[in-house]
Amino acid sequence: MTDVLNGWRRGLVAAGALMLLAACDGGDGTGGGNGSADAAERGPLPTTLEGPGPGATDDQGAATGPLVFGSDDAPNTLIEFASWTCGHCGNFYKTVVPQIKEELVATGKLKLMVVDWSSQNFDVLVSSLARCDGPEKFDDYMKLLFTTQRVWLNQNAAEELPKVMRQAGMSRASYDRCIANRSLQTMIVERAQRQRERFQIEYTPYLVLNGRELKMQPGRSQFEQIKEAVEAASS
Repeated sequence: MTDVLNGWRRGLVAAGALMLLAACDGGDGTGGGNGSADAAERGPLPTTLEGPGPGATDDQGAATGPLVFGSDDAPNTLIEFASWTCGHCGNFYKTVVPQIKEELVATGKLKLMVVDWSSQNFDVLVSSLARCDGPEKFDDYMKLLFTTQRVWLNQNAAEELPKVMRQAGMSRASYDRCIANRSLQTMIVERAQRQRERFQIEYTPYLVLNGRELKMQPGRSQFEQIKEAVEAASS
């Protein structure tokens, strides 16, 4: 644990394309593994997450829970585990999540939970930035960071990340405060370790629908596969 937290500054300097690829390990170019969308090789997984809810904060006001879209009364729950340095995750959030929110969440068919699964030093740093200003800004910061992923995920990350966050109105003083929140970073790392053990996460984005792993077929629309799986679960 100490090594992980003490090493984030080295990760900030050394972040690059290798890190981008290492965070996504689907093996088929989608980041979602192989197999059918409604198949689960493992047994049932938990349908809920341990820890604080979506509105929870720490003593510095940073968001400590997941992003949640939709009602608790929705008949289906989709959990997406994403890594900040995963290109597939960035693409999923930019292209698939808006469709899910519009066609499945807004219609009351689905509750979507987006969990930043931060398993590397650099992921922990970016997660603390996204969470720093509380639940109200978490979604906006996540959109910004995934949209600009190719800008800040390079050898000049130490210079580019403050610039990116400035676009969202974060001052340099706030930036420095955010990356110094070691208690938040400890929470992020410990939770990621528990999630890895509990959900057996091997790649990102990792999807769990109603307690079962949801795998994507390569060459097909990810949203259409998710929509089919939700409709099948609702029938």
